[in-house]
Amino acid sequence: MKQPLRGKRFRTREDISNAVRREMTRFGDGEADGIRRLPHRWQRVLDTLGDYFKGC
Repeated sequence: MKQPLRGKRFRTREDISNAVRREMTRFGDGEADGIRRLPHRWQRVLDTLGDYFKGC
């Protein structure tokens, strides 16, 4: 996902969000779902102080 956005400048966070959403439409459902779950998974990492946990 980084490559198509590399070198582009965005004026607002909303512009960034829209560009990322456009790029996500190019992925299949499995890849896009994994990206959507990242904030939840990172919160679990923070909540467990980096300890291993199984599943999402």
